[in-house]
Amino acid sequence: MLLDPIVNIILQSLGGWLEPIAKFFTFLGTEEFYFLVMPVFYWCVSPMLGLRVALMLAFSNFVNSVLKLAFHLPRPYWVEPRVQALTSESSFGLPSGHAQNAAAVWGLVGNSLAKTWVAVICTALIVLIGLSRLYLGVHFLADVLSGWVIGLLGLALFLSLEKSVTQWINRLSFERLVVLSAAGAVIIISVILLTNALLGGWEPPAEWNANAIAVGAEPIEPRDVSGAFTLSGIYLGMTGGAAWMFRKQGGFSPASGIPRRALGYILGLVGVVIFWSGLGVIFPREAD
Repeated sequence: MLLDPIVNIILQSLGGWLEPIAKFFTFLGTEEFYFLVMPVFYWCVSPMLGLRVALMLAFSNFVNSVLKLAFHLPRPYWVEPRVQALTSESSFGLPSGHAQNAAAVWGLVGNSLAKTWVAVICTALIVLIGLSRLYLGVHFLADVLSGWVIGLLGLALFLSLEKSVTQWINRLSFERLVVLSAAGAVIIISVILLTNALLGGWEPPAEWNANAIAVGAEPIEPRDVSGAFTLSGIYLGMTGGAAWMFRKQGGFSPASGIPRRALGYILGLVGVVIFWSGLGVIFPREAD
């Protein structure tokens, strides 16, 4: 039942007209989209909300990377020829990173802004991003359901600890915050590498890769953990930068007026893209 492709097959039987729609909502769950939208929160809405969203996304990605390796389960088109690979992924399938991150990030946004229309949009995004992964053939129903559950549990943990952790962080000096940031980056790399190492000499069955290639998808590389270094670098830059901004520069407030906020977003986005692209050149990114 865990690897039952019946839901994928039923959804794909509805017709190809759904493919561009599914790919659109899948894009809304990618790193590229999150790096486009996070500066909106930080520079145009609230720096603290932007930082919280970024931390939530980093935490969710870290947990997802560890769990994917721990379960090391296939994607539908790796094992079921009847499932079309309408997009291609190389990492393990369970849990769905798209579904998990959507539940965690958009759940946090909905909870923070506390407006009915925002909650409706966030809920729709969570559901539609998850369903898009089923239609595209890259996740089983169990992958998506577990992603939603883990994402919401991560959100609940984040919200329950946020106040006490914030109070503790506020008592630390800038120097200690930098050390803490560096330690967190090391932990991210170490835990992911250790989880991969615990798999020992196990390798994905050859037929998984053969099936992926047979349907025109890219070769799989589910034990490639180079993305851990990218995630670690993003976390280090994000938390170290936040420590410098709030402790050394006295914080940041969005500019008044839409034109000035739009300009701030564009300038900030340029910096984010340069940083993100640079890490991507050095360390390939993992799929969700």
